[in-house]
Parts: sequence; C-alpha cells; structure tokens
Amino acid sequence: MIKTLARSVREYKLPALLSPVCMVGEVAMEVLIPLVMAKLYDFGIEQQNMTVVVQQSVLLMLLAVISLGFGCASVWGKSLITDQQATELFEQAYSLGIRYFDTGYSYGLAEGRIGKILKESSLVRREELVISTKFGTKVEHGRYFHDFTPQWVFPSVESSLRTMGLEYVDLVMVHGPQIADLTPQYLKEIHRLKEEGLAKAVGVNTFDTDVLEYIRDTQCVDFVMPDYNIMRQDREVLLSQLHEKGIGVIAGAPLAESLYTNRVFKIRKPKDLWYLARALANHRGKIIQGQKYRFVNNVPGMTGAQVVLRYVLDNPNVTSAVFGCTTPSHLSDNAKAADITLPPDVTARIKNAEK
Repeated sequence: MIKTLARSVREYKLPALLSPVCMVGEVAMEVLIPLVMAKLYDFGIEQQNMTVVVQQSVLLMLLAVISLGFGCASVWGKSLITDQQATELFEQAYSLGIRYFDTGYSYGLAEGRIGKILKESSLVRREELVISTKFGTKVEHGRYFHDFTPQWVFPSVESSLRTMGLEYVDLVMVHGPQIADLTPQYLKEIHRLKEEGLAKAVGVNTFDTDVLEYIRDTQCVDFVMPDYNIMRQDREVLLSQLHEKGIGVIAGAPLAESLYTNRVFKIRKPKDLWYLARALANHRGKIIQGQKYRFVNNVPGMTGAQVVLRYVLDNPNVTSAVFGCTTPSHLSDNAKAADITLPPDVTARIKNAEK
C-alpha cells in the first residue's frame, strides 16, 4: 500500500510531505495564540502595563502571521456573505419584527442586494419598511472619496434609488461631513430631496461632536446618526439637547465595536490580523476602556450584546439603533434585546463603570 501511495504522489512528493507539516504547524500556532492572549489580558490590559501590551501584541501578530502562513487556504477580498445568505438574513430580520434597514452607497453590495430582495422576496413588504441610505460618497478608479458639493447631492441619491429599484427612501443622510461642508447652498439642496419626493427626512451621519453641536444649534436637518453606546455615555447630554430641539437620534455603533469582549483578539482569517493591528495601533485606549465593561458578558439570562443594545434602547432620546451581523444566530440574539429588561443594578453598574 505504501509503495502504491508513493507511486501515486510522484511529482507531488514535496506538497505531500509539506501538507502534514503545515497542518501540525498551524495547530501548534493555534495552541500558542490563546496562551499569549491570556498573558496579554492578565498582565497587560488588566494591569494597564503598556510594555507588556506592546510585547505580547507583537508576539501575537507574529504567531498569527505564521499560523496563517501554515494554513494559507483563505482567500483575500472574498465577500463576507453570499447573495443568498444576505437574503436569508434580511428575511430573518423581517420575520423577527425588524423594519428599519440602513445602507449606503459606499457599503459595497448592500444597496444592490436590498433592491434584489425587495423585488424578489415573497415575504418582505416595502410599505412596512423604513430604509435609509447615505450620500456624499463617490467612486473613481476603484477609490472611494467624499464629495459634498451641492451638484452631487441629487446624482448620488438618484444612483442609490436606481440601484435599490426605489422611487424614494424614508431617510437619507450626509455621510461624514465637516461643519464647513454644511453650507447654506448644500443644505438647501439636501432639503430639496424632500420637496422632490426622493426622501421623507434628511439627516447627517457623523461621529464628530463639533458637527453634532452645530446641528443642535442650527437645527439644519431632521435627524442625526452619531456613535452612541455604553462607552460613549458622554454623548447623553448632547443627545438630550438634540431631542429637545426636535432632532431625531439613531444610534450608530451601539455594540461599541465589541470592545467589551475579547473578539478583537480572535484571529481566524487574514483580515482579522489587519483589524487587530489597526486596533492596537489606533485604539489602545478604547481596548483598555472596554475591559471595564467586561461584566456585561456575565449577566444571567442575557448575552453581552443584548445588554449593550438594551442600554442604548433604554435611552428615551434614541429612536432606534443600527447594528450589523453576518450570522443568523447573532441576528436572533441581538433582536431579543428589544424584549428584555435590564436589571437596575446592571444599568447602574454600566453608568458607574468609569467613575
């Protein structure tokens, strides 16, 4: 049998020998990675020792690179989910009672998939949905960039409507402008979207506090989508002021980038390595801050995501919250946040986590 096998591999001898070696190497790296992660948490993040954080992070990334090298079957640039999976997730969300769906021109395949679902699904009813999209983004030569000129408002929104096969969207928002971009001419063109029947309400998607305060003071749009979550409780006074001025609030990033979990350190695919490197380079403070909220993962009968979402939804100044997901289980779990009640002691602990 061995002789027969040897004859069969012939010119493939080297790959045949390397395959089990690579498999063993990948398994070895996957065993070492959790050990390094444990040291990173225990002696680095929890004790706020940045020397250990940097050392173990570098080692973690090195092991991840080696592991990915051993198991190099992953494909870069592959879509997160297929069209069929996207349809199933959308219909599942609809069945769970979710009616608000947010998208944008710069969100890859999202607008086209929504259009396909609205056209082909026997379950989803357009008249029951609230759909929002964003404008101010252009693509040239495969590169995304902002265009906040008045003359680009209508072409951008009309392009999104064609892609989705819609005559109008319920909500449309400027994606990430600065105060200087919100000129009288630009705002006039934005509100003309409502006058022409292309949108029912116009708003701004921004995480910039200065822009949010400017909108509060000028009341120049109908609603905003800022970042608001358990780690952005500093937003709450401003959200209350916006609400008092009649400006609606949709919470963006309500799951706080899962920084209250260990998710950022889990390396399963090549892109995860990029996310980890970017997080460690740009968001070390947030990672440390997130550890103060780890207790939300231990609330009996609830997942951490449900606790975090429920806290956001309990804010009377928040109309809705948008989250993304790519698996049916995560969607189902997150949707349950609408039906749970946070124990008062959990809410109090969240509010006092950074005091």
